[in-house]
Amino acid sequence: MTKPDKIKYVQTCISTSWSCPEDVFSQRKNIIIETDKTFFEIVTFGSNAVIRADKEIFNWCVESFSDIPAIDIMDGENLPELYLDNRFDSALNYEYKGEVLAIVARKDKDIAAVVAVDDYHHGLWQIGIDTVVDYRGQGLAAYLVKEIAMESKKRNQVPFYTTWSPNIASTRTAISAGFSPIWMEYFAENI
Repeated sequence: MTKPDKIKYVQTCISTSWSCPEDVFSQRKNIIIETDKTFFEIVTFGSNAVIRADKEIFNWCVESFSDIPAIDIMDGENLPELYLDNRFDSALNYEYKGEVLAIVARKDKDIAAVVAVDDYHHGLWQIGIDTVVDYRGQGLAAYLVKEIAMESKKRNQVPFYTTWSPNIASTRTAISAGFSPIWMEYFAENI
């Protein structure tokens, strides 16, 4: 199979999975597709960006990404450089950087919350969430945790939520998102 054949094959597989025409990947303009199958997903083969977005963020995606070159969407200021912002250490492991999926909630240009999953346990995707103080207590954390858990399951992964017993707010978030206590674990580090 030649390189163009392989690229065509990949485009065919993605278009089948996304229920969209194959030619969307070779357009000059960005294509934004409303879907109920995922919250947000983006792919490019170099010429344009093709985005699938939930109805809740579809209009925002159209406004934010329609006229921006794919290269800038995928590697620019339009998607936050999360590891440069150290406010989200419960969501992101700044040392390990093993996150495989993240959802960022924004109000205008401000980040309100970040939820991410990492594959640190090789097969179990660990969920971490951080909500900026001004946006706490409004159900945002539970909503994001539930969304990323569903996205993890769509990828045939088992998500789990970690917290520690004195963190009542985090425990409430987990329960509100549909999680229940299954196991407890202690660990120690040699400092």
